[in-house]
Parts: sequence; C-alpha cells; structure tokens
Amino acid sequence: MATVRARLTTLVLATALLGTSCRKEGDIKIANLELKGVEAVDKGALESALQTREGSWLPWGEQEYFDRRAFEADLQRIQAFYRDRGFPDARVTSFDVQLNDTQDEVDLTVMISEGEPVGVESIRFEGFDVLERRDRGRLRREMPLQEGQPLDRQLAVAARERATNILRDAGYPYADVQLNEEETAPRQARITLSATPGPLAYFGPVEITGQSSVGDYVIRRKLTYEPGEKFTRTKMRESQRNLYGLELFEFVNVESNEDRAQQPTQIPTRVTVAEG
Repeated sequence: MATVRARLTTLVLATALLGTSCRKEGDIKIANLELKGVEAVDKGALESALQTREGSWLPWGEQEYFDRRAFEADLQRIQAFYRDRGFPDARVTSFDVQLNDTQDEVDLTVMISEGEPVGVESIRFEGFDVLERRDRGRLRREMPLQEGQPLDRQLAVAARERATNILRDAGYPYADVQLNEEETAPRQARITLSATPGPLAYFGPVEITGQSSVGDYVIRRKLTYEPGEKFTRTKMRESQRNLYGLELFEFVNVESNEDRAQQPTQIPTRVTVAEG
C-alpha cells in the first residue's frame, strides 16, 4: 500500500504540473491502458468494470480522457473486483502514468498481484429431495459454480438462482433457495444451498385476452399444457414460442398468477396476444 500511496502522490504532482499551463483535467487522451498480472480472472470483464478506459486509435473514433479521481477510484475498484471473484488478497502493487512529449496523451500501466484464491471445497444441496433423480443430476451439472473453483460470489448468486429455477420448473412455483458459506480450512469454503420447495402445484384455469379475429381454439391448441397438469414454467415458455410461430401475433405473453402469500396449488395462467 505504501507503494500505491507513493504513486498516487506522484500522480497528484504530475496533474498539478499540468495545471501550470492552465490545462483542465479531462483534456488528456488515454492512449493506452495496460493491466499487468491479470491471469486468474477475465481481463475484459475487469476492464469493463473500470471508468478509466482506452480511447479509439482512430482519429474519428470515440476518445477517452484521463480523470485523476476516476483513476484513483479504479485502483480500489480493481481490488473489489478480485474480492468478489474469490481473491481477497489481490492488490494493486504499483502503477505508472506516462505523458507524451506534447502532454496531450497518456499511457497508463497498472501492476496487479492476484494472490491466492479462496476455493470451493464442496457444494451441498439440502431440501432438493422433491426433485426427480434426473433433475437432481441436472442441478449438479448445471451449477455455474463448481467444486475446485475460486469462490466467485457472482457465480454463487447465479448458482442460487439456477437452483431456484430448476425447482420452479419442476412444479414448485413458490420454491425459495438460500445460499450459505462456511470456512472449512484456510482458503477453503463449503457452499450449502438450502431449499424450501413449498407445495407441488398444478396448472389451473387459462384466460385468453387480446384476440379479435383469431379464435380461442387456435390459441389453446398451441399451448403445451392443460389445467390439471403439473405446473412448470418450461411449458409456458414453449407455449409462447408456439404462438409466435403462428406468425399471427405482434405480441404474445404467457404468464402465471401466483399468490405467494396463500400458495394455492392451482395456478391460473393468462395468455395475452396482440394480432398483427
């Protein structure tokens, strides 16, 4: 950190020197931004998370201008980016700011030490016994976060959402999934996904609205579900695609009306269309 502070001081002095010629911050183009030491994370995603970016090399392309405050914030943002992806010890060890001879363009170089990640030792699933065996296997295969990977918190959130959606596609529209992290050893964590499935639900009455010249029977025969069948969002999506495939409608929406407070087991759906 001492090195970073020293570099920041150098940056402040450099900006002050530029001010002696009555130049304002924001008129120095960023010719190049190089992040060195980036190996364990997606470099493009890291660059997209920063406010400081390279401008186009084309004269008529969009230009980016140097902002000292934004750059200082980006040095902290880099460390936050790494923490979210399971690298709590990642640091900006140094940076270099090089002005060209005419002092209207700058090259920026940032040195990063990634450190060691916190790894996912294991992933446990609790409360998913209501799923069929094939769905439980699909749940494990399709997890965005897998054992042995760094503990990426964005992937952990995506894993919880994926587990929730699999339950809801399997007939449990009120399912809720909680994710917990537990440190099991230095730089090792156990992830537990705990599900509260709620009651098994079935399709209820189907309401059709918005049609004028197209008969209800034309729409109903394209639905892949009927009242009384096990509720699944997959069949609702398939039905929506089928209706669009008729090329009779400008707009189609198939939605369910779920009362999460009362949690009824008969789920009514509404099909809304707008004819072309």
